[in-house]
Amino acid sequence: MARRDSEEEIPHLTLDEKSYKHGHQYITVLGDCTNNRVIDVAEKRDKSTTKKLITESLTPLQRGKVKSVSMDMWEAFMNVATEVLPDADMVHDRFHMARYLNKAVDDTRRDENRELYKHADKTLNKTKYLWLKSTEKMTVKQRKAFAELNDQPLAAAEVWAFKEHFKKFFECQTVLGAEVFFYKWGSMGKFVD
Repeated sequence: MARRDSEEEIPHLTLDEKSYKHGHQYITVLGDCTNNRVIDVAEKRDKSTTKKLITESLTPLQRGKVKSVSMDMWEAFMNVATEVLPDADMVHDRFHMARYLNKAVDDTRRDENRELYKHADKTLNKTKYLWLKSTEKMTVKQRKAFAELNDQPLAAAEVWAFKEHFKKFFECQTVLGAEVFFYKWGSMGKFVD
């Protein structure tokens, strides 16, 4: 790190956390997306650690030339990036977006299953992985069972459809097309509750 060029431009950063010691402790990792390397690592995963990591790892000149920061949608990361790298775009990758959308489907399924179970309805019992598995990777038997579930008036089915529709976002060819899609998709979500 002492040999690092403090004037080197690093236009595209990554900000992520990694768990260690059986997932109970975290480190925050600052990376260079262009050169696929770790710039620096800090113990803990919180706002102050993240801010310190960026400000101590990059000079003010380097921070001023950062164009984008790829990160998950954790509020502390987004707040620090906005504060310390105000001219950089925030980028949320497919993996993290899919994880949040899958969590929404699973939370909905879980809540709905709990309510149905109160009325001795076991429709959603033991269906978690059907809702989370890609339909392309399902066996014929799984596909048939999922189609039967998905045809029912279930909140989980609505949220799943909302999640699946989002995949088309990555087919957008222009920024304007992506913005229009995102606005329409978000409006569709108002009806999914």
